[in-house]
Amino acid sequence: IRGSGLVGKVGTDGQVLTSTGAGLTQGFEAAPSGGITHADLYRLNANLGTMDSGFNALTDNWEQADTAGFGLGDLTAAISDESSGVFSFAATGIYRITFRAAFGAETADVRDVTVRIETTVDDGSNWVVQTDTRGHTESHGNWTKNQAYTCCYFDVTETTNSKVRFTMDFTATGIYVTAHEESNQTCVDFVRLAGT
Repeated sequence: IRGSGLVGKVGTDGQVLTSTGAGLTQGFEAAPSGGITHADLYRLNANLGTMDSGFNALTDNWEQADTAGFGLGDLTAAISDESSGVFSFAATGIYRITFRAAFGAETADVRDVTVRIETTVDDGSNWVVQTDTRGHTESHGNWTKNQAYTCCYFDVTETTNSKVRFTMDFTATGIYVTAHEESNQTCVDFVRLAGT
């Protein structure tokens, strides 16, 4: 670049051409770090049977997405472990957590459903409600069906005791949480946006 002082100079692998400061010539420096490094997607692979009224933690039938074509590429999996619906994180950082719940009932009655994301920083001794989103079932043939969507940000400052779970509250009995083993009906995704 004429007049830049870079004639005959080359950077090394991983460097980028930058301004080295006001009034200074350009130079090669290490590329800035950051960006999305971790992501993950889990879903229920089978319906959960009729749920009782009150808050129910979704503890069964979770799987990491494995449909053909799904992949994380160069990203690292965000979740290190799932046990009975409690998810542990692979690394510290600020995470965006999204929960989409699909549900239905075998009657045409409108029934309210609340979906929550709950987090803990003390390994489950205390759970904090991060989101509280409501939906209801609507008539769809012989079933009533609908979905609810919610998300939050969670600052994971350490990975031993910081965890997340997903709960649903039904105002009546007889509501199913619906799922599929090859597509995302009831599902959660995790994206690490930045360091803590």
